[in-house]
Amino acid sequence: MENVTEKRTVKEVKELLKVFLSDLGIEIVQEVDRGTEWGFWIRFGSFPLIIQNPPNASYTIIALHLSVTSEQAVKRLNEIYDTGDTHTVFELTRAFSTPITGFSRIIARGRVTGYAVTKYIFPYHAGFSIEDFDVALQAVVSVGALGVSYLKTLVSEVDLEHCPITPPPSLLGGK
Repeated sequence: MENVTEKRTVKEVKELLKVFLSDLGIEIVQEVDRGTEWGFWIRFGSFPLIIQNPPNASYTIIALHLSVTSEQAVKRLNEIYDTGDTHTVFELTRAFSTPITGFSRIIARGRVTGYAVTKYIFPYHAGFSIEDFDVALQAVVSVGALGVSYLKTLVSEVDLEHCPITPPPSLLGGK
């Protein structure tokens, strides 16, 4: 394996991302460090994002969580899934994803209550640049904004709550 390069350390990656965020004019709202899991809450425009490094991973995830808070909107959203409205489900999927971002439904008590738009980045690798980072941040926010716009056309009275700046027990809400 001649082309294998040495990876950056966790400390180097944290410092690199801090420098990149500073150079992009983005403030870290809160830094979270739980040993093997660490991350930063930031605000990109009006969107709070989490930049999270899962335990012992050599990648980092940029995520935007959107929660539908109106009970009427949650009911309408779940009717779309329950009735098997494949066209609308396809449009929701298309609105919340691109070839370079992923998305998942947020499900609470068996009901869809929101969405998460994600992008994996690889700052441990020597070729990772501020341009890669900026493109990833913009991709997550742009897709999130598009998804919110489409969601509002489906459930006319929608209250959205972006994931709060205070992190949940696990940065992305998982166990």
